[in-house]
Amino acid sequence: MDQIPSLLDATAHNSSHLDCTKGAHAGDQVRIAGALSSIGTLDRGFDERKAD
Repeated sequence: MDQIPSLLDATAHNSSHLDCTKGAHAGDQVRIAGALSSIGTLDRGFDERKAD
């Protein structure tokens, strides 16, 4: 029973860290999707040149 407060503190700390990390990396998915989209467009251009 003496360890319950320590466990609750550790759980709260982990939750807080995950919230911070989520906020810090919120725009990453949009940036990555844009980069991958650009690569796909570039690949299609090369595929079209090969077909000519």
